[in-house]
Amino acid sequence: MEKKKPIVITRNEGWKKLTGKLPVQMTNDYLFRALLQTDNDTLQALIASLLGIDRSEIREAIIENPILLGETLTDKQYILDTKVLLNQNNNLDIEMQVANEGDWRERSTSYLARMYTDLNRGQNYLEAKKAIHIGILSFTLNKENPVFYSVNSLIDEKTHKLYTDKLQLRYVDLTKIHKATPEDRKAGLDQWARMFNAKTWEELKMIAKENQDLNNAISYVYPLTEERELREQMIRREEYIATAKERKRRYDEALKLIKDKNHQIKEMDEQLKDKNHQIKEKDEQLKD
Repeated sequence: MEKKKPIVITRNEGWKKLTGKLPVQMTNDYLFRALLQTDNDTLQALIASLLGIDRSEIREAIIENPILLGETLTDKQYILDTKVLLNQNNNLDIEMQVANEGDWRERSTSYLARMYTDLNRGQNYLEAKKAIHIGILSFTLNKENPVFYSVNSLIDEKTHKLYTDKLQLRYVDLTKIHKATPEDRKAGLDQWARMFNAKTWEELKMIAKENQDLNNAISYVYPLTEERELREQMIRREEYIATAKERKRRYDEALKLIKDKNHQIKEMDEQLKDKNHQIKEKDEQLKD
């Protein structure tokens, strides 16, 4: 069987002449994954913004789980997280997540644990690389106290002192850009979020005027969405997510029905107990 040739994407500013709705929104995780893999400058610029560091601090960012662009993915391959080795001493896992499946905390913690325990046999534990999992979410994880960007580390519950800086869980809430802090804005994280949320070329043009890194990123997004095989994968991915959302909706409805039924059964049990108690009292009265 002939091996599939890799799709080569080159920078293209043809998008600056376009208007109207985007063919694929940038919250599409296949497009997001393809963009980070296609242009390392965009990958490094995004990482610098997410970590709140100067771009000059990044010597290299290597994607350790590249995919063959255009290749048809199976259901098992649909988890499109991007594993990055940063400066040879940090493991990053970056993932775009649109659908709220109700398990993000558990899922992200599982990814983080696997990243941190990725030591070769015989290696000293002190050689373990720093592990950071970053989710870019299109839903609110903490509804009681919503934030735009959350950074979570292991701390002592009593003293609130950091236990170790080698484990971190971070997430961006794309629905809460208005809650970006001055630090978030200084890092340009709110601009990246606006780019991911954009629905039209006009929105992207406005965003690109403010940030050269985003201008560069969009100049790769455009040819990626123009490539037929890649666009098919993006559309297929959206259909897959829509199906998953429908399954989740039906599951939630069924769960609610079960809870309602259980509540009704509980109420009936209480009523039966009351009836039995009343009968018992009447029996006592009859005996008397």
